[in-house]
Amino acid sequence: MTLKTKRLTAAILTLITLTVSVAEAARVGPAGPRGPMGPAGTPGRNSAPGGASVHAIGEQYQGGKIIWVDADGQHGIIAALANQSAGVRWSNGTNYFTNATADGIYAGAKNTEVIIATQTSIGLVCGETIKPTYCNETNSDNITGNFAALVAANYRVQDNGVNVCTGSTNEICWGDWYLPSLFELSLLLDYSLNNSDLGVFVRDNYWSSTETTGWNDHAWVRHFANTGTGGGGKWLPLPVRAVRAF
Repeated sequence: MTLKTKRLTAAILTLITLTVSVAEAARVGPAGPRGPMGPAGTPGRNSAPGGASVHAIGEQYQGGKIIWVDADGQHGIIAALANQSAGVRWSNGTNYFTNATADGIYAGAKNTEVIIATQTSIGLVCGETIKPTYCNETNSDNITGNFAALVAANYRVQDNGVNVCTGSTNEICWGDWYLPSLFELSLLLDYSLNNSDLGVFVRDNYWSSTETTGWNDHAWVRHFANTGTGGGGKWLPLPVRAVRAF
């Protein structure tokens, strides 16, 4: 094949290629209208800046139900799903003042610590580390006895809020429960009046961990039927519903 023939053949092939390309392009029409939007995906968990989870009142969480959350939704109060006692005394033998007078959010945790430390101690109630004001009483508590704050503090439950902890390494178990302050007990009462997912409440007064300041032998209670507030004698066997902070 001569050089002239080779050049002519190459030119013909190029022309054929261009013709095919143009023909193919001609067959592609303009873009059609946009199709309808597909179904929404599964919603994800709400998150605060930084990726922290945001929680809401009524959410099942860490062994109970959330009955209060702070402004950012990351901290709050959880109520147990059942009573820890149908009736137990606030005191542990002697109805004296323990100085557990704190009230408000998270105050019950401190009150519970004070009550347990005071009511399981040995010696005079008026000792400097126990009760510096009232020195006419002697601590005659039953060191191994049971009382409302101790019942709440000893509560342990699995993540579902129903099953008791067995000690198995395969379960998630929640402790750190405490006897609610008067304010926290009021939050619990308000939630129970509008929701039915906290189990059964006895139609009676429930113990708070907040002592009255007018009577040494009384602590504040809330009635879970008539919603009344008053001072209950520490010797009375009343029900307990624990709470915990997160």
